[in-house]
Amino acid sequence: RPEEAPLEVGDSVHSGRDGSSATSFEGILKGGPSHMRVVTKIEAAGSGFVARLNGGNEGNKVGEGRVKLDKDRKMITGQKYGDDTYNAIYKYVLVVGQRMI
Repeated sequence: RPEEAPLEVGDSVHSGRDGSSATSFEGILKGGPSHMRVVTKIEAAGSGFVARLNGGNEGNKVGEGRVKLDKDRKMITGQKYGDDTYNAIYKYVLVVGQRMI
């Protein structure tokens, strides 16, 4: 579950979409439409942090999003990308051709 691992720059978060089977980490293996965004920046915010996410696949553009993190940089439960809950974190994703700042 996403709330079990601290997020770092270079990690990515995954969500199923359109009611796909990818509503859990195990469901990802079944396939279906999904989204993945890469963490590009983490900033202090109140008693926790906010992670800036970049990615997406609509309209041939890279979208931006944010998720709230607790004091240990773990994602707060139940956060969503649109209507779909984030269901997995991939650690240290390499994005070819992109410099992570």
